[in-house]
Amino acid sequence: MVLDRAAPCADVPYLRCDLTDVTSIEDAVAALPVALAGLCNIAGLPGTKEGHEVLAVNTFAPRHLTRRLLPRIPEGGAIVNLSSTLGVGWAANRPAVDEVLEHTSFEEGVAWARQERLDGSTAYRLSKQALTFWTKQLAVDLMPRRIRANSVSPGPVTTPILKAFYDSADPDLLDGFRTSIGRHGTPHDIAEVVIFLLDGAGWINGADIVVDGGGEALLDTAVLRSGEKDA
Repeated sequence: MVLDRAAPCADVPYLRCDLTDVTSIEDAVAALPVALAGLCNIAGLPGTKEGHEVLAVNTFAPRHLTRRLLPRIPEGGAIVNLSSTLGVGWAANRPAVDEVLEHTSFEEGVAWARQERLDGSTAYRLSKQALTFWTKQLAVDLMPRRIRANSVSPGPVTTPILKAFYDSADPDLLDGFRTSIGRHGTPHDIAEVVIFLLDGAGWINGADIVVDGGGEALLDTAVLRSGEKDA
């Protein structure tokens, strides 16, 4: 069952849900089945949006939705949160990550984000760092219930918001990934990993799985090729 602001193209059950609006989230929760095998928090906003909206959709909404649905997920269930390779550096930015997560409610978190007036790009990186670390916390909390929680961190993916990432991040770096790897990722590349973590990865828990075609390896080994605009 898909929760989103826009109806999906696929013929699947759908509930309209605006993750910037806690009332909309609560309405969706009320309409969902009483038992759920798993939960995937996939939706996200890029850094071209307002900072408080980015944090609302990327961090505070998935946390709120997950908490509200946890009583419906039985032993053996799984949660997958879609993060980003920009969230991989959460440990080096731990004080800022902790500041995000100390705001325990959706409303409190969004109010704090409005007050901070972070630019969209900074908010995006911070939102994904916080989501990645919170997923680890969630995995530990849910161990007694035998519910797994993992995150998936994609690199650049050819979705309609890829242009927004070119506008808000380093376009030369993104082109460098494409040139060195041969292409950007596809939604299918990411979906396969999400599905595996939901159903076929019984001993993977509290992990962040980077799915970027080798982009992080290129950065770690400092062999990223220059981007070619016409590649």
